[in-house]
Amino acid sequence: MLEQQIFKPEIVEAEIAELSKQIEARRRVLEANVEKEKGVEIIESPEETVHAVLANSIKDELGTLPAGGFHPQASQSQSYLAALSSEDSEKLNGLIEVTFNKGIKSAVKELPSHSPFIIQAYHKVIVEQLVSELKSRGLI
Repeated sequence: MLEQQIFKPEIVEAEIAELSKQIEARRRVLEANVEKEKGVEIIESPEETVHAVLANSIKDELGTLPAGGFHPQASQSQSYLAALSSEDSEKLNGLIEVTFNKGIKSAVKELPSHSPFIIQAYHKVIVEQLVSELKSRGLI
């Protein structure tokens, strides 16, 4: 199974800082929409915010989202990952390794060569890891 990893390389640090800015910008947009809608609150959890920001990054790279899009329910991730074959698990671990060594953008550039299932699994794992890391830094 996949272990919690710590983002360390400088490139990943820069990406975390950029993601923090994107998350803050998204929160400001949501807050502005609340004001426009005269108090109708749009509540988005930190997980949903990270999910949306990362999904946009993947969509920008792929030009589209995998069939069915991404679903932010983190609670399903463990059962979802348990369904991976050993070959798919190896592919996913390779993407995770690229993420921690070269950055999220580098891993996302490799996504077009993978199946929608692997792309979904990668998205779920990275969202969970990013949420954990951003929370530990007090950024969300």
